[in-house]
Amino acid sequence: MRDIVGGCIAALGKEGAYGQTFQLAGPAPFTWDEAVPYLSEKLGIPHVEGTSSGTPTYYEYDLTKVRTLLGYEPQYDIFRMIDDAVAFKRGEQIGVLPTK
Repeated sequence: MRDIVGGCIAALGKEGAYGQTFQLAGPAPFTWDEAVPYLSEKLGIPHVEGTSSGTPTYYEYDLTKVRTLLGYEPQYDIFRMIDDAVAFKRGEQIGVLPTK
């Protein structure tokens, strides 16, 4: 979410952004096979391995346009978002919302 807001802020006042459509996303794609074990480890809870016969959830977007025209570089991959969420849950300040 922070990368989406950052991309919107990067577009403000940039003449090259007028009338353009930009794809905004995190800096790198991820799979649930990577994210779930990482989250499980960070929370100290077990996870269950599973299989799905459906289409895998994997998103990868071309960010060339937003990087080139707006000079914007996303910062928050899934692992940083998990780390920040766990830190916030512990009551730590992560630079987004006040803790009290």
